[in-house]
Amino acid sequence: KLSSGAGIKIMVIDTGVSPDQDNLNSQFNQGFSSGRSIQKIFTLPDATSADDECGHGTAMSSTATAPRGIDGNSIGVAYNSSLVICKAVTDVIIDDGKEVKGVSDAYTYAADDPTIKIISMSLGRITSSSQIKDAIQYAYDNDKLMFCAGGTSTVFTTWLGVIFPATLSTVQAVTGIKNTNSL
Repeated sequence: KLSSGAGIKIMVIDTGVSPDQDNLNSQFNQGFSSGRSIQKIFTLPDATSADDECGHGTAMSSTATAPRGIDGNSIGVAYNSSLVICKAVTDVIIDDGKEVKGVSDAYTYAADDPTIKIISMSLGRITSSSQIKDAIQYAYDNDKLMFCAGGTSTVFTTWLGVIFPATLSTVQAVTGIKNTNSL
């Protein structure tokens, strides 16, 4: 009741959005979610659309902005916010030069748009990238609030801790927890 995201535009930098997810397409404005916009862009070099081929961008966009609708589906945290979904990568790991450029260009795009207030990216890499770091600093200097995934621990990455760019002091690192009986 206190914060629905009304009047805020969020940019999700990820793998795009599925054209088959009605709540992020034709049903974006429904129920208690109305008067907002959705924009689909791509900064990944060689991409021809913002269509999501792996599902991650669709899931992250839904978590942020899915409508508080009448269809019984889960709602997003900021169900009255507008959305810019940017396809900047092909999967959840920023692992080649094209994806580094796609992510960097997405941050620069968001920094240059005064209507975008929040940038969310649930992607990362083990090593840092000066190009991405510079783009994030540019967005920070343009008063953007940024959230980045802290990383997912697996048997192969327990030594890693928080991944880049969530390690930067200019972003808020976000992660999840598993509810179990053991620590």
